[in-house]
Amino acid sequence: MTDIAKRRRIFIGIMCPDDVWQPWQQRVAALGYAPLLEQPHITLAFLGGLTNDELTQVITVLNRIQPQTFVQNVAGGGYFSLKRQTILWAKVASSIHLSTLREQILTALQPINLQFETKFVPHISLVRAKSLPRVDCEKFVSQVNDLTFDFTVDGFGIYESMPINTHPRYQLVDKISLK
Repeated sequence: MTDIAKRRRIFIGIMCPDDVWQPWQQRVAALGYAPLLEQPHITLAFLGGLTNDELTQVITVLNRIQPQTFVQNVAGGGYFSLKRQTILWAKVASSIHLSTLREQILTALQPINLQFETKFVPHISLVRAKSLPRVDCEKFVSQVNDLTFDFTVDGFGIYESMPINTHPRYQLVDKISLK
């Protein structure tokens, strides 16, 4: 088995509560889009393919940080295109608490020398579709503009992204509770 085969696709994220998505699903369905993606979450850092040893190091350093519990707001939505797909998303409001949590995570990971995406646009992906016309994307944004909810962030997780045909799609490797 090659080293690549031993690597696990890992990200750090905050799972969102399941009970807040009904109004979003109704609006998306009314526009004729597929159901919402399973396990909606805010990705704090995508670490990519890690070996088991690297993953153990990540778990160790992240369990040392002591972030605080906070309330996060989600309001409205947006879209962006990646390669040949369009992502419709819920907007995660700017928050000093969310920024601080992410900064604590990135700082803790520095000694491990992992290569990962540093750009951060907080959002919750709701729908992935082949390229959608801009007019459809704008319609989505106007349809969800008035939707909002708050939820308490009391922890974050280290998740493994599994092959698309497995359930759950994202498996919790370790959970770090906030104080």
